[in-house]
Amino acid sequence: MFRMFIRRRRICALALTIVCFGFALYYHSFKQRIQVPPNPFKKSNPSVNYNVHAFYYTWYGNPKNDGKYLHWNHRLLPHWEKRVSNMYATGQRHQPPDDIGANFYPVLGAYSSLDPEVITTHMHQIKQSGIGVLALSWYPAQKADDEGKPADQYVSILLSKAAEHNIKICFHIEPYKGRTAQSVGDDIKYINNKYGNHPAFYKTNHPHKPDKSNLPLIYIYDSYQILPDDWKILLGEDGSTSIRGTKNDAIVIGLLVEKKHSEDILTGGFDGFYTYFASSGFSYGSNLMHWRDLNAFATQHQLLFIPSVGPGYIDTNVRPWNGGNTKHRDNGAYYENEWQSALQVQPNFVSITSFNEWHEGTQIEPALSQKTVSVEFLHGKRQRGTFLYLSYGNDPNLYLDLTKTWVEQFEKLSGNQ
Repeated sequence: MFRMFIRRRRICALALTIVCFGFALYYHSFKQRIQVPPNPFKKSNPSVNYNVHAFYYTWYGNPKNDGKYLHWNHRLLPHWEKRVSNMYATGQRHQPPDDIGANFYPVLGAYSSLDPEVITTHMHQIKQSGIGVLALSWYPAQKADDEGKPADQYVSILLSKAAEHNIKICFHIEPYKGRTAQSVGDDIKYINNKYGNHPAFYKTNHPHKPDKSNLPLIYIYDSYQILPDDWKILLGEDGSTSIRGTKNDAIVIGLLVEKKHSEDILTGGFDGFYTYFASSGFSYGSNLMHWRDLNAFATQHQLLFIPSVGPGYIDTNVRPWNGGNTKHRDNGAYYENEWQSALQVQPNFVSITSFNEWHEGTQIEPALSQKTVSVEFLHGKRQRGTFLYLSYGNDPNLYLDLTKTWVEQFEKLSGNQ
């Protein structure tokens, strides 16, 4: 899930120097305060917080469960400029199980998202970290992303396993060929009709709108690809095919990437917006310095602002030309800074990017502390060599632990349970 947004800005050199120097001082002092919290797995029956959502992906496969590898063998993606692409072995695929399309390597290996044991392990980890809701990357029945297979087949087993661990599932509707506002309306109806009565199906209240209670919450990725006037037909109170006030009503959350999207989301009738990207500054919405203003806009218009926090970002094992957007984890300091920035605006909900988006290095799922592999295309180039996967240091569970600590801080700060 990635989009490149290029802006040309003229910034006064003196102002930029002052801002950068101030941030460096703040970040240095913040790093000094970092301490790894106690291991939350000592708790035998931890509670979860249904106002904390983690984006979850079910597109992984292996020969044992799926007949072949899916996503772990991700191809090296081309740059939009041919001259840049020609510098790399774009189009070539990774060779699992040891060589995968990620810069970290999961403790569970090149797993299948259909493996019941993997799902059970994930639910246990999620519960222990305090996360209450998984925002499931979802495509309509018979549709899938370019590297995987139809995702709807995973929903039933996920709901069942989630229910066993007191976890809830909501839906993160992905872009797909032919997606329109009307087709998304059909998707919401399908989701409600097929899964709406399951005990693990997530429903919540809109804190700013008393008439919106006990409704599903639906994230729409890349919602800006559809015009606000088209969304208004589906999400506006007076739209000709509006879901408002019907049995298929929902709390629908759009993606804010650029500043102008705030007005588009308001015009389109959305109930709120989220920021998704874990690379701070990659987009207007993911820039932590903008969150206070975005929250003020949301409050003014009775919208939900759901900031997305992440542990870092690196995708150079699928986009070898994209090192400029890498955000190093710094032993958890980056993740803690994201959480701290989110809690400063006192949001009603926080989303986490991600539990297991391994391609972009945003996962909090446990990773091996050390692993190397001989590869044919080192760093995306046409050269053999030994690739060393990144790690979380000596603690594979570091980001589950940190998540638990910050979920508890979220509850203390706002009373969000």
